[in-house]
Order: sequence, then C-alpha cells, then structure tokens
Amino acid sequence: MFSRRLLYCLGFSFFLSTTSVLLWQAQRANLIQLPRQLDITRLKDKFITPEKPLDFDFYHNSSFHNDFESQITNATLGFGRILTISLPARADHRERLNVGGGATGIEFNYVDGVLGSDVDKSNIPPKDTIADKDLGALGAWRAHLNALEEVVASNLSSALITEDDVDWDIRIKSQLLNVAAGTRTIMQPLRTEKRNDDRRHSGPAPITVPPSSTPYGDGWDVLWLGFCRMQPPLMHDDWLRKARYIIPDDETVPSYKHWHPAEPRILDEYPEHTRIVSHAKMGLCSLAYAVTQQGAQRVLHQMKEDKFRAGFDVMLYQWCEHGHDNTCLTTMPQVINHHRAAGRISDDSDLRGGMESDDIREKGETLNIRWSTMLNIEKLLNNQTDYEDQFPD
Repeated sequence: MFSRRLLYCLGFSFFLSTTSVLLWQAQRANLIQLPRQLDITRLKDKFITPEKPLDFDFYHNSSFHNDFESQITNATLGFGRILTISLPARADHRERLNVGGGATGIEFNYVDGVLGSDVDKSNIPPKDTIADKDLGALGAWRAHLNALEEVVASNLSSALITEDDVDWDIRIKSQLLNVAAGTRTIMQPLRTEKRNDDRRHSGPAPITVPPSSTPYGDGWDVLWLGFCRMQPPLMHDDWLRKARYIIPDDETVPSYKHWHPAEPRILDEYPEHTRIVSHAKMGLCSLAYAVTQQGAQRVLHQMKEDKFRAGFDVMLYQWCEHGHDNTCLTTMPQVINHHRAAGRISDDSDLRGGMESDDIREKGETLNIRWSTMLNIEKLLNNQTDYEDQFPD
C-alpha cells in the first residue's frame, strides 16, 4: 500500500512538472496567452478530485467563423427573429431604431409595451409581492412575457428580445461572429471528447461538433447581450461553470478606463481590449437577450408560476443562477446598451413614467459602445466612414 501511494505521488508530481513545462514552452512560442491568475502550483488539490472538473480559458480561433458567417450576419443576427418591446406612443424610439437598423442591415419586429395600470389582476401570479407598489416594473414584466409567448407561439428556434432605446456598434455583426464562436466552444461537445466540461486546460479553443439548432450552439437557454451590469463566474461559484472564451485585441472593446461600470474581475486578469464569453452571473437590465425555444418555454413557465417579487431582469438573473440546469451565457462588455439621446432627460425612461426634469442632454451617449450606430447615423446615411469613436484610447 505504501509503495502504491509513493508511486502515485511520484507520478502525479511528474505530471505537474511536465504540464508546467509544456505550458511555459507554449506561452514562449506565443501559442497560448495565459491569464495571470492561472498558477499550476495552486491546482494540485483540484487535480486529484476529478469529480470537480476545472474550467479554464479558451482562446479565440477566427477560423470558427467560416461555417456560420452568412447566418450571423443576416438581418436577424443569426436568430429566428428580433422582437423589440416598445410602447406604441414612443414613435421616437421606433423611428430611431428603424433608421439605425436600416443603416446597419438589422430588422426589428415590435411587441407592444404594456403599462402596469393595464395589467389585469388575473395575469399576475397569486404570490406577487410588489405588483401594487411598482406599476412600471409590472408593465415591463408583462411585456417581456408577451415577447416570450410570441417566441413560443411562433415556434421560433431562437429570438433576440430587446428594449426600444438600445444602441449597438456599427460592427455588431463581426462582434457576434466572435461571440458565437465562444458560445459554441462553451456549449458544443468536442469532436474528440465526450463533453466540454471534462476539459482541464487553458489554450486555443478546441474543435467542436457543429450545432443543429442555432449558430450560437445547442443547449443554452438565454444569451444575455445587453445589460447594465454583469459578472463572470469565479472559482468559488460552485453552481456555475467557469469556462471562458477569450477574444484578445478586440478593437470594438473600449480601454478599461472607459468601462462603465468597471469590472475588476476582468480588469485584473486580462490585457486591454479583451472580450470574454462566459456563463452569466448577476445580470441586471434586460436590454437585449436571446432565448432558444426551450429557453423561452422554461423562462415563461417560471415567471408565470413564481411570485412577482422583483423586476423582470432580477427575476431572470435569479432564474439563470439558481434553476436546475438553466444555462445562461453572456459576453463582456455588452454588445448592446441603452442609448441616451440628446434632448429632454425626462424622456429617457418609460418604466417609471419619466423623471420630472427640465434638464437637457446636449449630446447623446451610449456607454461602452465605441462606434455607436445612433451617434454615427448621419455618417452611415451619407456613406461616410470616418466614424466617431466615443472612447478613443
């Protein structure tokens, strides 16, 4: 017995030392860019507990675009449909989206927004806790459920659901090519291994089995593309998978000094202009999220059964993190964000009936979006290419 243990320890030590040398050689050859937090000496205890597989960083491979480019660069960004929630009274929002979408080759279909005062009590879960206290949140909740119902009723394989005051980078289609390569890497089975979550290495993204349902991969429920807060899962988040797909040198990503809000978990680990794709954690603001048919059914069922205890976005992130086998993915920074248009600041929010203020915003803005479609609309319409960069280095 003692000899077996001795052989085991010697073999394990040889494995660790060999792995360290291989990683060091690969890094020197510029084959792998290792994140600063990866320290092989800290992994000894993890390697001897195979029931807890490790998830590390997989680095971008642009050749993964080839088979899916025509799908992801279409007018619905590779989803079955884009559904935009918009109050009929906000013609200004719809006009802005239609012009921006036309200039960048994106097609929006509208789902009417709902006022909280118009939601019949029979449509509110019996366990509600805030319906009478926050009519704005109630209306938004009902409108998002209506959008999910349309996905289910139309039997769409997937759909992107957005709010109507959003903005995106002119290069969103190339951004989503990279994001989709990441979601496929995280979700698809490997061609040489049984499951992705069996992998225990950091390095170039492996080749996966092509998806059958969407160009973003199979098996996910929610892909959260627009938000006002998000975090990547950390090593101690045992209920979430840790795999990250790393896209270095992404020129659409602002320098960290411009990120709002700043995310130190990324700032401390990766170089400037790095985009990551990962599982979603603590997302806030449901500005833009995609769902699969399965995801739409599951979220819709839970939202109708659960008590109405918070805004839709909070309930969605709680569903993502705490449900059994619920799979929610994201990219940081976001590729879609709120656009704050020039004009009356009180016009920004429909959720709470607008803020009573006479203040004027002299120039529009969209946080974290470099080549804003809304701020470059005149250049796009006049075929100019000297686009305004909101966040130059």
